[in-house]
Amino acid sequence: MAMTRALTLGRGASRITVVGPPNGTLAAADPSSATVDVAFFVDIDAFEIGREGSWCLVASDIGMVTCVLQRHLRLVLRVTPPVGCAAKIAFHAELKSNVYGDVLFKSAPVAVAVAPRTPPVPGGATDPPPAYPATEVLVWPYAPSC
Repeated sequence: MAMTRALTLGRGASRITVVGPPNGTLAAADPSSATVDVAFFVDIDAFEIGREGSWCLVASDIGMVTCVLQRHLRLVLRVTPPVGCAAKIAFHAELKSNVYGDVLFKSAPVAVAVAPRTPPVPGGATDPPPAYPATEVLVWPYAPSC
């Protein structure tokens, strides 16, 4: 088992960097929407998504959010803001090996503040969330707490 584990640890130069959203981003839902989308973009070096493992998004409030198993997919968090208070979350990305799930590299954290959502107006209409091509974007629900 020790030999197998050593063979699944990727390369020493493997790294991931969150390039979007920018550190200090404020995500605020439009008053006519119940959610706000936050797109995550990463740069990956010396690591083959799928063959060697996946990249995962980790949040300071809940831990692992989700993992992306295909290099071409972008990750969009469909955030449901908390009502009545702002949430401040630090996100980082991790490279994880396929076989044992070892974390090979952690990116620097990116801070995102989620503005509070105002309670919906009874009987008021809400806009549907944006649609993305399913073959290009992984849309993942996320509801931070205060």
